[in-house]
Amino acid sequence: MDFSYQSSEKMYMEAFRLHYWRLMRKFVWIIAGAILIYAVSILVMVLEGLAVGVSASRTLASNPMTADLILPLSIVFVFIIVFVLPRNRVARLYRRNPARDRIVNVSVTAEHFETKIEGLGGSCFNWPFYKSWYEGKNLIVLVLQTGQYQPIPTTGLTPAQLAELRGILAMALPRK
Repeated sequence: MDFSYQSSEKMYMEAFRLHYWRLMRKFVWIIAGAILIYAVSILVMVLEGLAVGVSASRTLASNPMTADLILPLSIVFVFIIVFVLPRNRVARLYRRNPARDRIVNVSVTAEHFETKIEGLGGSCFNWPFYKSWYEGKNLIVLVLQTGQYQPIPTTGLTPAQLAELRGILAMALPRK
């Protein structure tokens, strides 16, 4: 099966969201990270108080505003690290390489997945090089064993081509 598509920043951002932004998993990590930061900061405050001879309860009572602000600030800090920075990094990497906005020719067979970017080169890998695949609204994402991913837009495919692509992927890789 052979087809072509025009790569775009929007396609890469959608693939990024599909691949990395599992909301429930991220939400759990945000809460766990914020609670960990909160607990460590409270422990530091108590240890500093004990070092100067003040009891733990008196240390916490003397700094109620500091203790109350630590948890919300920790949540904001972890949210920025988990959600904002990775998305901005992907967008920045895409914008730095204008050659990505070219036509990509794809060949998918039962043995391999091959891409050729016009004027730049290409790659061809057998299916064991890939780990799994999943599908979004307008995109199929192939996940490599290394954790990287290869987006394939489905908007330009006919229903027959899409069914054939899904069939080849289902035989070659597990679907997540």
